[in-house]
Amino acid sequence: MHELLTYSVNSCPSSRKNRNNKFKKQVAREVGIALGSMAVGQPNARLAYKVAAKGVKVGKKVRKFVGSFKKGGRVPATGLALVHKGETVIPRSGGRQGLKLFSQPSGRGVILSDPAMMYLKSFIDPFNQNVKSVGTPRPGSMPSYKVTGFSRGVGYIGLNGLGYVTFAPCLCNDKPCVTYTTAATNSEYILSIPTDYTMPGAYAPAIANMSNLPYTYSTLTTTITNTSARSVVEGRIVSASLRAYYTGTTLNSSGQYYGYSDPDFESVVSDAHLQAANAGGGYKISSLGEKEACEIKFADRAGMQIIYIPPGENLSDYPQNNANVTRKTFPYSNGLLNGAAADGIGVPTGVICLTGVAGQSFYFEAVTHAEYVGPGVPQALLTASYSDTVGYDAVQMLLSRAQRRAASDARKSLRACILEEAKIDGIRI
Repeated sequence: MHELLTYSVNSCPSSRKNRNNKFKKQVAREVGIALGSMAVGQPNARLAYKVAAKGVKVGKKVRKFVGSFKKGGRVPATGLALVHKGETVIPRSGGRQGLKLFSQPSGRGVILSDPAMMYLKSFIDPFNQNVKSVGTPRPGSMPSYKVTGFSRGVGYIGLNGLGYVTFAPCLCNDKPCVTYTTAATNSEYILSIPTDYTMPGAYAPAIANMSNLPYTYSTLTTTITNTSARSVVEGRIVSASLRAYYTGTTLNSSGQYYGYSDPDFESVVSDAHLQAANAGGGYKISSLGEKEACEIKFADRAGMQIIYIPPGENLSDYPQNNANVTRKTFPYSNGLLNGAAADGIGVPTGVICLTGVAGQSFYFEAVTHAEYVGPGVPQALLTASYSDTVGYDAVQMLLSRAQRRAASDARKSLRACILEEAKIDGIRI
C-alpha cells in the first residue's frame, strides 16, 4: 500500500528519459558557459549562450515551416516570398500551398514552373477539369478573368457518306463557332456557312454557338471612345481543342477519321456559296489526305481529337485597341469570314471528318480556355496571372516540334507526340 501511495508519473521510463536528456543539456550548458567565461567573463558568456540558443530555436522553426510548405501544408497568409533551394515560392491567397513561379534549366532539360506546366497541360488534355482557369504565362501578364467555354452536340454522316464537324475558336458567346453535318447534307465539300443562311440543308451545315462564354460580340467589338472606354473588354485564347466520337451502330461501323488543324490557321471550309447551291471549290476528303498535318485513323469509338497550336506569339496576346473585329472575336481565323460578311463569323481552321454509312451519328465537343481583361470586367472576377518567359518559350518550342513530328509519323497522334517531346526535354507531366 505504501508503494502505491508514493507512485507518480515520474516513475515511468519515458519520464526518466526526459529527465536524463534535460540533465545532459544542463551539464552541456554549464560547461559551455564555464569555458566561455575564461575568455570573456561569466556574465558575457551566459548572455552569448542565451542569444545563440534563441537563434537555434528560430532556425528550427524556419526549417519546419519551409518543410511543411514544400510538402503542401498550410502557410500563414503573409504574402511573403520564400527562397528555398534556389526556387522562389509565393503563398497563394488565403494561406494555400505555394506556387513555383519560374522555370529553370536542369541537366536533363527544363523544370517548368507551375503556371507553365498548367499551360502545357491545357494542350495535352484540354477537356480535363483540372485545367480550368488556366492562363497564358506571357510577359506583362495582368490579373485576368479566366474562363472555359464549351459546345457539345450530335451530327450525322451525310447522304454521300461524309460527315464532319468544324471549329473556329472564339471569344464571344453569340456567334456560331461550330458547324457540323446533318443526315440531309449532300456535298463532297467541307461546306462554309451559306451567305444567305436560314437553316441546315443539303448544302448548309448546322451551326452552334459557345453560349457559356461570358461576353457578347458587341461587347468585345465596341468602338473605343471617351465614353465607352469604361466598359472595354479584351480577350485572348489560351488553348482550344475539338474532338469527335462515332456513336452509330456497331454493324455500320466503317470508314475513317480525318483530323486536321491548319498549322498556319488558314480556312478549312469551301468557297462562298448560296443556301440552295453546292460550293464550287474547297476542301474535300482527298484534299485533307494530302496534308502532312492531317491525322488519319479508323473510325472507332475511341474518337479523334485535334489541338490548335498558334503559329505566332501575337495570337497569344490581347488585341490592340485598333485591331479589326475578327481579331477581337475570332483570333484564330486569320481575319477571314465564314458566311455573310455582315455577320462577322470567323472561318474554322480545324475540322474532323468521318466517312462511313449515311445516317450514322457522331458526338462532338469543342472547348476554349480564354481570359479577359479591361475596365468592363468586374474586379471580383480577376485572378492573378503569372509571367514566365522561359517556361512559355519552352512550351511553344515543344508544341511546334510535336506538330512536325505528328505530321511525319502517321501512326501517332499530336497528343502522343507532345508527350514524347516533353519527355525528351526532361519535363515530367
